[in-house]
Amino acid sequence: MRAAIAVVLVAFSAYSTLVVWEHGYVGFFRVVGETSAGKQALIDLALSVFIACGWLIQDARSRGVRAWPYVVAACIAGSIGLMLYLVMRPSRSPGVAGGSGGGVDGAAPAARA
Repeated sequence: MRAAIAVVLVAFSAYSTLVVWEHGYVGFFRVVGETSAGKQALIDLALSVFIACGWLIQDARSRGVRAWPYVVAACIAGSIGLMLYLVMRPSRSPGVAGGSGGGVDGAAPAARA
């Protein structure tokens, strides 16, 4: 799963770079904000990133990883920051207590103290 996310991360990052190159970072928001459909999609993306960052912060804490670089990246680059976290976060050993299948890598989440 991690390899598939890495492939999507690289491809989408390249495409996003092209879009920003063509329109500029602010220009992207200007283009998206021209229609109500674009505004709705942008609000939906922002809500999704906000919710995902809540999960990311909890997951990073349980793994002993600093969440803030990925949260900042998600606020600036949307799903690119979230995918970067999923690719870079450390794996857990299969014997970790607290549940099963909680992570992208299929590992169980850590028990809460």
